[in-house]
Amino acid sequence: MATESLWEPGSVDEQMWGEPATLTASDVAAAIGTDEGEVRRVWRLFGFADPETRAVFFPADIELLRVQAEGTAFFGEEHVQHMTRAVGAGTRNIIEATIALFPAAFGDGSDFTAEEFERLVSRASVLLRRLIHAVPALLVHQAREVGDFQESVGVDQTLTVVFCDLVGSTPLAHASPGVTAGAVAEFETHAADAVARRGGWLVKFVGDEVMFATSGDEEAREIAFDVLKWVADHDHLSLARAGLARGRVVSRDGDLYGPSVNLAARLVDFAAPDTILMADEKGDTLLSVKGFDGEVRVRTSRRV
Repeated sequence: MATESLWEPGSVDEQMWGEPATLTASDVAAAIGTDEGEVRRVWRLFGFADPETRAVFFPADIELLRVQAEGTAFFGEEHVQHMTRAVGAGTRNIIEATIALFPAAFGDGSDFTAEEFERLVSRASVLLRRLIHAVPALLVHQAREVGDFQESVGVDQTLTVVFCDLVGSTPLAHASPGVTAGAVAEFETHAADAVARRGGWLVKFVGDEVMFATSGDEEAREIAFDVLKWVADHDHLSLARAGLARGRVVSRDGDLYGPSVNLAARLVDFAAPDTILMADEKGDTLLSVKGFDGEVRVRTSRRV
């Protein structure tokens, strides 16, 4: 049975906005006082195809493009370009992750009758539309959380950065793709929960690696040891390891940059399974780390 689309633009346009898209880039440009070329450029920054002369915009899009234009005038084009790409990528990730729920839960529909499958698709579409309407409230909470965290760590943004990845997960090498994906998803869920419970900042996941930051070393170690223990007890995963470094960082597009970020990312590769390798001026071990002059002094913390 062929999987029906959860996202049918025509019907969704009607249900979300009450009408199909009727505005062109020229119409939006006239409404916000800019030129058509700029609207088309910004739309591409959000990750969409060039609208050219097609009617792809809704009246609600005018405020989005207006805010982007005013932000560019206030903060500068270079900085707002990064923000625009981040917003586009983030919202796309939300939709893709939500749509992926359907095939993950119900497969291709071969276990259902045509009528049952049609009802499932209809119900999933309703939930998707409800999620879209509910997301703005989540954005408010995220704004509060990020604002509180940045205020607590101060203007200098001196943070403890940690990279934690999976190692030696031999059982996964012989597992099905579904089991592998499920185990990694469980790892991500637990890591995110461990970070949130201790007031940390979950920066990103890259493959089977999580990056997070905290205001202090102690919280960072607690989170890392929590994750290491959970992985060690998992049925399909074997062990994890972590690299930790503290220093000045710069936040941009939801990511962190700085020497301490690079160092933590390097140290996780040196760390033994089930341990945390920390950059520490009082450490008893010296390492030659790529990208850093001289040797870096480190110490190892093992999980009890």
